[in-house]
Amino acid sequence: MSNDVKKLVNEAYNEVMPIILAKYPEFNDKFRIEYSNRLRTSGGVAYRNAFKIKLNTRLLSENLCDVKQTIVHEIAHLVEFHLGLRGGHGKDWQRIMSWLGYPAKTYHTMDTKKFKAKRKRFLFTCDCGENFKVTRKWYNSIMRGSCGCTKCGEKLAINKHFKKIIIL
Repeated sequence: MSNDVKKLVNEAYNEVMPIILAKYPEFNDKFRIEYSNRLRTSGGVAYRNAFKIKLNTRLLSENLCDVKQTIVHEIAHLVEFHLGLRGGHGKDWQRIMSWLGYPAKTYHTMDTKKFKAKRKRFLFTCDCGENFKVTRKWYNSIMRGSCGCTKCGEKLAINKHFKKIIIL
């Protein structure tokens, strides 16, 4: 992990914590920050009950300009939860972000293409000639017989209607 990420996280944390502690001293030493290589497309995740923030080290290492916004974004979620306010990115969260001096951006704009999981796709061919390229979720539905062919309307079942299964 990049030392630059840790440095920027510490800067943002040290910037907003005095603001928070001035009004809510019970937050002193309450937050835990962890770094993860397992997160894929989110910059970070706030675990409300554990007062823990997990940051995506791979994504943030390539997008240093987004590190401070991401950590403050997640801190705002924990503050919101502690105050008993409604979760998410609603008005309460937006007010907390403004109070901390950051824009209330709900989504990041970091390029996540190379971090996305590659999903297996399955190609089915029905007896009527219709082709289906599906993910595991739809594959399982087809295998249970709960999907029909969009062309002929027949219930799709592996034994009866498919000529082949190709894993792409």
